[in-house]
Amino acid sequence: MARKTKEEAEKTRQAIIEAAFIVLAKHGIAKTTLNKVALQAGVTRGAIYWHFEDRDALFLALSDLAMAPLLPIYKQLESSHGEELRHNLLMIATNMLESLLLDQQVQQLNRLFQQWATDKVFMDKYRPLHIERNEQFEGYLESLKVDGILLPHLTPKTACLIFTAFLSGIFEQWEVSNESLQVNDIPEVIKSLDKALFVDG
Repeated sequence: MARKTKEEAEKTRQAIIEAAFIVLAKHGIAKTTLNKVALQAGVTRGAIYWHFEDRDALFLALSDLAMAPLLPIYKQLESSHGEELRHNLLMIATNMLESLLLDQQVQQLNRLFQQWATDKVFMDKYRPLHIERNEQFEGYLESLKVDGILLPHLTPKTACLIFTAFLSGIFEQWEVSNESLQVNDIPEVIKSLDKALFVDG
């Protein structure tokens, strides 16, 4: 049998991730098995293990679904500086909040991640990815500090903590009560985040 091309392998990987999301949404974490995911994706268990070390690694890859709508802006971060970089960082926060309110898939992913936050085994596997993303984010904030846009008393590490805690707190609160944030609240919420991190533009 011919080996799959890189493009075909990536399509299979994405199909498995999407199938895992469907199965998790239907059965919950405890009752989601790789057999069920394989059946939903139309692949073998062997195909899943080719792409993912275990079930937790597959669950971790679901963050790709949450990140997908943000990828165009994330790519812009790599080439933006100064006020444009500040704008793009705030746009990421805006898009995340809008997705939480308007995208059912993001809402379900948020629900799943809130559950996983209490799972030590999963969080131990998630931690390296979390650290990697934070370090990348701190690099952008370091650039803004050099440009004099980050508030003088903040370090990039502290600013990253404020940014992530601000958003994760909203996501957690929304899971408790989805009336806690409305679409028309988002501009003022983002304005508060802007003031917490950056000098007046």
